[in-house]
Amino acid sequence: MIIVRIIVSAIAVIGTIALGDLMLIMGSLLAFLSSIFMLIAGIIGVKNAAKPAKAKTCIVMGVIVVALSVLGTALTTFKLNSFGLGPDALTLSLSLTFGLALPVLYIIGALQLKKRA
Repeated sequence: MIIVRIIVSAIAVIGTIALGDLMLIMGSLLAFLSSIFMLIAGIIGVKNAAKPAKAKTCIVMGVIVVALSVLGTALTTFKLNSFGLGPDALTLSLSLTFGLALPVLYIIGALQLKKRA
């Protein structure tokens, strides 16, 4: 799923560069970077799943992924609204819910790992 998100966000970055709108480019770029960072966080999380001493690193990475996801969604939504193309409330809430589900679960897992220390 993360690989698909990386590919889709890379295509979005290319598409927004063609439009030339800086805010859309930044939103798409944040989505792309968030996807890459999510992949790296997942690899580090799997690698350190049995090491409670590394829980703090995982928590920080999870918070960064959440921040990048929210910021990317906010920038893109704000700019699309200025074009009159913004998503409705249901679409936006579903986008945020599904975009934040894995990072929040990741943070919860890291917090549980930290309790084992």
